[in-house]
Amino acid sequence: MLGGHDCLGTPRVKKSQPIALVKPSMLSKQDPAQPSFLQLEREISKVVYAVATRNAQISSEVVTSLCDRLPLEDVAGVILVSLEQLLWLDTDAFAWAVNHLLPAEVLREMRRLSAVIVGKRLVDGGFVPGQDFSVDAAGKLLLNDSARKLVVGR
Repeated sequence: MLGGHDCLGTPRVKKSQPIALVKPSMLSKQDPAQPSFLQLEREISKVVYAVATRNAQISSEVVTSLCDRLPLEDVAGVILVSLEQLLWLDTDAFAWAVNHLLPAEVLREMRRLSAVIVGKRLVDGGFVPGQDFSVDAAGKLLLNDSARKLVVGR
């Protein structure tokens, strides 16, 4: 189901949405130090609900708790997926989170993860690193016109 609320007024999230930004290694049960799929889903839900309140204290406490318990890369993945879900549920809360909530180190890691994922997608699409796309020293993804069309869709 896309958006909407259940009988208690709780926002519903489309359950069939893929969690493309969660690494398979994060889902592995072989390493007890790695969070399970269910744990990641719970963390994502906590972030979505906290940010949807647009309460800086609640949202900051949830993100700080994530940072205390998970590696930075996992925190960035959880927040990226949470922000993706917020795009479906509450675009204003999404904008609020991006502008007011995210610590600089989490934003840097989110950029890095995004660049890796987009780079893999481009390579899988036949694009050549260094020729069709690259990443500058600040972590910004640089794309030629054909790569930009694949990534942005225009």
